[in-house]
Amino acid sequence: MKEYQVEEKYIGVRVDRYLRKEFPDLSLGDIFKALRTGKIKVNGKRVKENYRFVSEDWIQLYLEIEEQKKREFLTLSSEERAELEEGIFYQDQDILVYYKKAGELMHKGSSHDYGLAEQFQAYFQNEDFHFVNRLDKETSGLVLGGKCLKIVRELAEAIKKRTIVKKYYIIVEGNPPKNHFSLRSYLKKGESRVLESQCAKEDYRECSASFQVLKRKKEYSLLEANLETGRTHQLRVQLAGMGFPILGDGKYGKKKAGRMYLHSHLLKISAWEQEWDTGIPAEFLWYFNK
Repeated sequence: MKEYQVEEKYIGVRVDRYLRKEFPDLSLGDIFKALRTGKIKVNGKRVKENYRFVSEDWIQLYLEIEEQKKREFLTLSSEERAELEEGIFYQDQDILVYYKKAGELMHKGSSHDYGLAEQFQAYFQNEDFHFVNRLDKETSGLVLGGKCLKIVRELAEAIKKRTIVKKYYIIVEGNPPKNHFSLRSYLKKGESRVLESQCAKEDYRECSASFQVLKRKKEYSLLEANLETGRTHQLRVQLAGMGFPILGDGKYGKKKAGRMYLHSHLLKISAWEQEWDTGIPAEFLWYFNK
């Protein structure tokens, strides 16, 4: 039998999630079976998989399990470290607000080995660092990360409950007829793009956002969007469906512009009385001042 005191960072975390993280060789099925048969206990008692740890809990494992190997982080070049530091908009002991440039990747994927998330884990030497919101590669602006699991969980829950305000600046092709309008529709991920429906359908998820027109020219309009839900490609799909695609959106739009003119400018955590705002990027204003 092996016994471990649960670290403070896991307070409030479910026991099954703790085990998957600390002992990656255990499958979820193995974890459920071991909890059910008493081969994994907390404070000497059987618990269900949804038990959440409290302070000073101990976990007992009556299993042969290999200790987790020490995490290996990326090796960052001096140039990469300097770029990360340049983009730090705000940080304290718990959170990071980063100004992501258009073209930067948030996470590793099939065509790239790492993104900003993996870079910051290496920068902080902290595998518990995670971003809680994400932006498309072509989108610029503020992203929010937590430096420990407790804070990540609190921020993720706040996003789920829609208590974190997220606003965007957008240049669209054309001129919407109203200065203030809202869009509500239903989205579903397709094989190559997100599909939109104006009525509820199976596997489609409801999404909504409100918009204000800030500037107009003959070909373009500058909008501010208040994102009420956070679906994949939501603003891009909804605006294109309305007939006003985002300038430079190669998937849902028409015109090439060097980049996609979608920018996450404001994050506000009401419960923490914290707010960050980048202002309108100069490259957005250029279209209306030329």
